[in-house]
Amino acid sequence: MTRLRSAPRLGWKLHTGRSRNELIATDFRLFVMDAVSQLQKCLEALLSAILKQAKTNFGVPMAGMTHMQHAQPILLSHFLLAHGEAFARDATRMQHAAASADACPMGSGALAGNSFGIDRNAIARGLGFSRITANSLDAVSDRDFALDYLFALTGIATHLSRFAEDFVVFASQEFSYVILPDEYSTGSSLMPQKKNPDAWELVRGKTGRITGALLGLLTTLKGLPTSYQRDLQEDKEALFAAHDQVADMLRVAAGALASTKFHVNRLLTAASNPTLLATEAADYLVRKGIPFRQAHDIVGKMLRDAEKQGVSFTALPLEKLKQISAAFEADFAASLSVDAALAAKKVPGGTAPDAVRAAIEDLEARLNKKVNKTGAKP
Repeated sequence: MTRLRSAPRLGWKLHTGRSRNELIATDFRLFVMDAVSQLQKCLEALLSAILKQAKTNFGVPMAGMTHMQHAQPILLSHFLLAHGEAFARDATRMQHAAASADACPMGSGALAGNSFGIDRNAIARGLGFSRITANSLDAVSDRDFALDYLFALTGIATHLSRFAEDFVVFASQEFSYVILPDEYSTGSSLMPQKKNPDAWELVRGKTGRITGALLGLLTTLKGLPTSYQRDLQEDKEALFAAHDQVADMLRVAAGALASTKFHVNRLLTAASNPTLLATEAADYLVRKGIPFRQAHDIVGKMLRDAEKQGVSFTALPLEKLKQISAAFEADFAASLSVDAALAAKKVPGGTAPDAVRAAIEDLEARLNKKVNKTGAKP
């Protein structure tokens, strides 16, 4: 009974030396730290799906592109791992955002600090922070951590949008590289033959909202004087929504990718187009001692001659090739194959099978390290 009588008096003291300004900043930082942990697990699930597809389809060639034009043969696994590297960088930016938020403002008061000699470090430890903020005036108005988180979210959304665009293109009849999973596709309300990549389109479409959240907070902050202003009330709604949207985007992308099947024959056919081996022809001449710029010009002339004759340059007889350059020899034809082109790119990070196998192992090791650290399951 004595405790019950004293409870109101103790409750009245809870706010001693405290301000809503520091409380809001503290809660907001705690939210970002927890949100990063949630999204790291979503990123790990997507990276696991990428790794699984890279392993399942190891050895499958495809036509690598620049400017949306077929360029050189690469492995499908190499293509998938390229996206994996982008999402791995996103995970690093997430960690930076969490570290930026990991400073406790409690004890800053409204702007000038606390008059009662509280132990700020003890409060910080009790709330799960690793350190305290350094300046009370800055602490109540600092939203850099929110910008860092929104920038990380924008990076994820941008990479997801590019990933989605690739699969929207690959699903078109012009490419037919992938078979869309039914559970991540829809039909048409009018055309019964349609199978639309709605999941990927929605992932791509939502990216603008995430970018808008970042630009919105930057715009809010740019005109504020030093210290807390009520404008900062606008810092949360867009960030909360952006977090929810990106979490959903990652889950959908991971599920859609895991359920996707690739048209291996279609990929192989596109990779086998002889024009993709033009760079290999130039490299052949370089190995014969011809400077690359000259080799480039020679192959260009060879391609023009073949086009005039209506044949592939790989079909030109050796006699005709020698008229273009005496460096061409009987071993030229054997150097022009998809397998030879892939095998030649054996530098670390290249598309040669051994290099791609090493890249898969490296990304898997990095992912396992992150999973063990966060406690998530791939």
